[in-house]
Amino acid sequence: MSDKLQPKQANCLLILEADEPQSHSLFQLLQAYGYACITLDSVSQLKRYVFDDDVAYCLLADVGTSRKSKSRLDDYIQSHPQLPVIALSCSSNVNMAVTYTRMGTVGFLTKPLQIDSLLKAVQDGLQLARQIMDYRHQRVEYENRLMRLSQREREVLDLVIDGMSSSQIAQHLNLSVKTISLHRTNLMNKLEADGVVHLVRMITPGPIPKLVSPWQRHV
Repeated sequence: MSDKLQPKQANCLLILEADEPQSHSLFQLLQAYGYACITLDSVSQLKRYVFDDDVAYCLLADVGTSRKSKSRLDDYIQSHPQLPVIALSCSSNVNMAVTYTRMGTVGFLTKPLQIDSLLKAVQDGLQLARQIMDYRHQRVEYENRLMRLSQREREVLDLVIDGMSSSQIAQHLNLSVKTISLHRTNLMNKLEADGVVHLVRMITPGPIPKLVSPWQRHV
């Protein structure tokens, strides 16, 4: 892994390419376009990499390596849906392209790489990475707010999410409606929720963001 390396900006491209000259060439090209890059030469090195929660990452990975390495890379991609991936290959094999789009890769680029296609895929990958990072931060922020609630407020919250009215919750918990109303007000304030609809959206995580534009195979 290159030393120049720990990213000092909010975006970072991870380049997984076992061929050193090709890795260096891609590194130099993307740096020339202003991207922070880190080079990796194996899936093992990728697995050991420590990600910064405040950096949006996109992985450019050569998928044309040995069968064993390819299998380990495929397993990594499928087990890390929050890391956008651009697959790079010397082959334009349609079955391979279909396989990687089903895994959710941002693009499938064939070598020699076309600069316009590469930059478009990188732009899409980092856009998605920023959306995923924002989503992750929102979830962490919500979890932190949730920790402010008392045990009773958590009970009331669960029942509100289940669709119960204050009177129903009061009956269920054997408390007065006035007490339940106070708990509801407190939990709404602590969670910074504007209303029940907002509350439900906060407590029910949506799917991890995906690329808005349809996936296209780049050749």
